Amino acid sequence: MPPRNSEVKLFLVVSLIIFSFLISFQSCQNPNEPIRKEANATSLEKINLDSFPLIKQIAKSLALFSSNMQNRKIIENAIKESNKKEQILEASEFLNKSLIINSKTTTLRDNISLFLPKKERNNFQKAIAKLQFGLFDIYFPLEKWRKNWTSKDELLVAAVGYRKDSDKSKITAYDLQGNEVLLSAERVPAIPTLVVYPSEKRGQYKEILVQTSNFNTKKINSTNSVTNNYSTKTNSIYIKKNYDNFWFGGAMEIYLKIKTRIGAYGYYGGWVEKGLGDVYANQAKYITVEIASHSTSDYYMQVEIWEDDGWGSGNDNLVADVTYNEIR
Repeated sequence: MPPRNSEVKLFLVVSLIIFSFLISFQSCQNPNEPIRKEANATSLEKINLDSFPLIKQIAKSLALFSSNMQNRKIIENAIKESNKKEQILEASEFLNKSLIINSKTTTLRDNISLFLPKKERNNFQKAIAKLQFGLFDIYFPLEKWRKNWTSKDELLVAAVGYRKDSDKSKITAYDLQGNEVLLSAERVPAIPTLVVYPSEKRGQYKEILVQTSNFNTKKINSTNSVTNNYSTKTNSIYIKKNYDNFWFGGAMEIYLKIKTRIGAYGYYGGWVEKGLGDVYANQAKYITVEIASHSTSDYYMQVEIWEDDGWGSGNDNLVADVTYNEIR
């Protein structure tokens, strides 16, 4: 039976089988290795170290740009109009977007670069112009800031990156005069803080509510198109602990890893990842994601729940795991 003291509850529904069941997951700590493997040979650590100076340039120049209320209105409107998770402003889109300022067509990239020293402007503009989609996010990590902040309010802009020589308990931020302010990584700032952050979304900025299975099913009869399809789907997920430990991380990016086998004496296939999307601690997330599908109900399943740290650190957190020995 599933363990009683669990950090996670995942509700599953089995289609075409006349019952449903609840699986509770035992919390697992200190996983030996992250599951995600990047196709790019460049290590996440190197990407973070190399990109931090650019993140600081973006944050400082955005803060100085925002000293003007009219410019803060541009940011406020962009956040309100964002259709992405957590109303994120994806950096390459936002900074290269065409704008009309003082009756002139320009880009935010060109405008914020004016607040940098002259010797830095050209390289900054080139770097932003060719910035990779999904590499950096600009956003308010707290929902109350996204809902309540307006261009009339105070603002800080924080640069979040990972450096071996840095004090990871402190975050560098800038006020509207460009002064550097050190913020606690653990304590939420009193002033609404826009964060420039290595993206944890990996380019997936819209909620995935339904995800089809990668498994094939067999037809009952080759002369018709009726499929004998037994599938297991999630109904909701509830996580008690926040695995994004710091305030600037926003929602947890949760995904499942599943492997299944058919029959008691079969072999498990390889791990298949299924994305569940953003989840907040102590809030039930209602979703519909098909996590396994077979032509027979006699299949077995291993499930792991992971919190994706994306570009942030490269070390995903194993939240929970379970082996369910029989699905009938």
